[in-house]
Amino acid sequence: MEPSDNSQRVQTWPSLLLRSGTHQKSIILPTIDPGFKPALSLCTDTSLVDEPWKPSVAKKILAAYYTPLSLKSELLATKAALNEFQSLAMQEAVMAFHDIAFHNNITIKQGRSNFPDVGPKTIVKACRRVKGFRRLLDDDKVTLLSSGLLDVMVLRSVLLYDHLTDSWSCSGSRFARNDVFQDLSLLIGLTRVIETFPDRWRKDLTVACLIYLIIIFNPDLPYLQFSGSIRQEQYTYIYLLQRYLEMACKSPCDASDYHYRLMAKIEDIQNLRRDMQKFCEVLYPNFSILKSIATLVKFKITCH
Repeated sequence: MEPSDNSQRVQTWPSLLLRSGTHQKSIILPTIDPGFKPALSLCTDTSLVDEPWKPSVAKKILAAYYTPLSLKSELLATKAALNEFQSLAMQEAVMAFHDIAFHNNITIKQGRSNFPDVGPKTIVKACRRVKGFRRLLDDDKVTLLSSGLLDVMVLRSVLLYDHLTDSWSCSGSRFARNDVFQDLSLLIGLTRVIETFPDRWRKDLTVACLIYLIIIFNPDLPYLQFSGSIRQEQYTYIYLLQRYLEMACKSPCDASDYHYRLMAKIEDIQNLRRDMQKFCEVLYPNFSILKSIATLVKFKITCH
């Protein structure tokens, strides 16, 4: 059984950030800073883009590498091929998050709520296709997705950004960057992520799906009842990302460099969550992500 609602096409996240006067229902917020950057550059050559050293990122990568599961996989696998577990886990990730990764035209049922095209229902459905997520307690699922939804929205905006038109194309509409942003701190943070995200992997489906799962399985959130189990799931996908990069890159050094940079982007995205929460509270003062996620998890919506 599912909560009843009415089907409608909803706005995408970029459309929700339109500056005052560009949308008939837009909320009057401070105008954009005059220092708005007129054009963004993409990270096509990582040797020219400095990525600051982040001990927390390095610690997480090392911890993931030295988990029992990763050490066992190292014994069974070679640098030339993935073992059966690694292949199946990557296939599951791609099957679960394929639509979220790059598809722009997604119709969501959210009743009267004008929520982004990747809303709570879409995320819950995707996660329920992942075995490790299905094994979690409902309370922990709600905690993970209540925070992870905003992170997913930010990551999608990074992956779907069109450098040639300086805009996003979502749900059949195009939104220019100079008409989107109203919050300066959010603008600066997102611009930094877009310009430093390794461009080679922005359109790689497997990389995108693995990063989504690393973001969602966040064991550092408060109020989790079984953070240890969630940490093991996250470490699994961190390790799988490393193995995939080793398969795709010409040298282990390149793979390690890309791995660190992508993990650093995940931390940058999670650090933007507070700004996103504040912004959503302004746009949706009567909408609770927590209550919406809890309802969807409780009704155990199907994957179809």
